[in-house]
Amino acid sequence: MPWAGIARNVAGVNVRALLHRVAVQDALVALVFTVSAISITVGIDAAEAGPSLDAVAYSSMVVVGGGLAFRHRWPIPVLYMTLAGLLVYLIRDYPGGPIYLGVFIAIASAASLMPSRRVVPHVVVAVAALGVAVVLRGDTGNGDSSEESAWAHLLYLSWSVVAFLIGKAIRDRRDLVAGLRQRNRHLEETREEEALRRVAEERVRIARDLHDIVAHNIAGISLQAATGAHVAAEHPDQAVEALLAIRAASKQTLDELRSTLHLLREGEDTAPLAPTPGLDALPALVSSVEAAGIPVELEVSGDVSDVPDAVAGATFRIVQESLTNVMRHAGPAAASVRLAASAEGIDLRVEDDGRGASSVVDATPAGHGLAGMRERALALGGTVEAGPRPGGGYAVHAWLPVRPDPAPRPASGPHDNPHAEPHPEGARGVRA
Repeated sequence: MPWAGIARNVAGVNVRALLHRVAVQDALVALVFTVSAISITVGIDAAEAGPSLDAVAYSSMVVVGGGLAFRHRWPIPVLYMTLAGLLVYLIRDYPGGPIYLGVFIAIASAASLMPSRRVVPHVVVAVAALGVAVVLRGDTGNGDSSEESAWAHLLYLSWSVVAFLIGKAIRDRRDLVAGLRQRNRHLEETREEEALRRVAEERVRIARDLHDIVAHNIAGISLQAATGAHVAAEHPDQAVEALLAIRAASKQTLDELRSTLHLLREGEDTAPLAPTPGLDALPALVSSVEAAGIPVELEVSGDVSDVPDAVAGATFRIVQESLTNVMRHAGPAAASVRLAASAEGIDLRVEDDGRGASSVVDATPAGHGLAGMRERALALGGTVEAGPRPGGGYAVHAWLPVRPDPAPRPASGPHDNPHAEPHPEGARGVRA
């Protein structure tokens, strides 16, 4: 329905009020056209010789003008209504006048409200009917005046094409404006969704960084405090060493938290107060874990000088989180960190011979550390596998490619990778 088309092309407007306003405007147009057509035609009739206006002529003008009051509601019926009134007026050879414009207005209205493929057949019918009426009218006349009148009416027929093109241009412009409005609404919605997505991603990143910063040092502090309390009575010197280690770890934690909070206040454009740890910080990390009472063997092979900072930072955080889990959950244990660098990427394995995951399934709720490791690896196109080792202990195996956006490395089989999780539903993430 043309009414529905009007409503679809206007956004943010009361549809009922809009349709009422259109109906009132059409009624005013019809009234003004009818009065003007009758008034002008009466003047022409008084100045020209020919059939005088009668009831049929006035009725034809009322039909043509009155039909325009419904041109938006029923455009095609109004086109045929005005065409019928004009045909009667032409065949009876009344004086010329504005009545011809009624059909052109109806054609333009239909073309502006409906698709062209639906309007063109009706316009062709109207033009053909008017052409036949003009020919019949010319045959009934005599002399040059009738021939000139016939040519004038044929000229009027060409206006039908102009009226159609004008209506089509109006429709095309309205559709263009409606499309631009819809596109702008879509862009606004997309912009809001993108902003919400960025906020969510930033929240996850902040939570992951804070977890990595705090969890490792707090685990070391906890072990040092337990050691100091245990040996305080018999070995005060060891208790003092434990307190000094706690002091150093606390200071490091505060410095890193201060740096992170500074970034949050100032934005990412401000340089960090402390450099992001990379592969060169692994020996210091291992030393801090050993100071907490966990022997760690560090083995690095390959050239790590060309490893991108993002990959180096992610590798450090994965090692840090893995050793933190060893301190928190493995109990009395020893750990090993083996890092192999190649032109394709970083192959990292962190293993311990402690209690494994099974002993803490019921006692410790699952944390966010393992999820953070996987998120870091996934952001670089890599993978992380974690789970209990056969025979005891726990293992983390990570693959981090150094090429931009590479395809993730396929997981190795159980014989090639003894550290893969044998039971993803049971052990995945319980030590994080």
